Amino acid sequence: MTPEQKQFAYKVATALNDLHSLALHESFVRRYPREYLEEQLRKTLERPEHEIYTSRARYYTSIVTKNAPKFNRY
Repeated sequence: MTPEQKQFAYKVATALNDLHSLALHESFVRRYPREYLEEQLRKTLERPEHEIYTSRARYYTSIVTKNAPKFNRY
């Protein structure tokens, strides 16, 4: 993992108040294109709190993985 990838994963985890799941965010950064993750983060942060039934971090994880087969890099 590059320093830029680590920094981006930290940025996402911080924005979602989800530092305890930093390893998950690092795995997303390795697996998915940055532009895709940035778009999903933007959507998550723009969504009103009352429309998110769990946490923002869980919502973000859900929408990122929803398109997982599309970006499968293995």
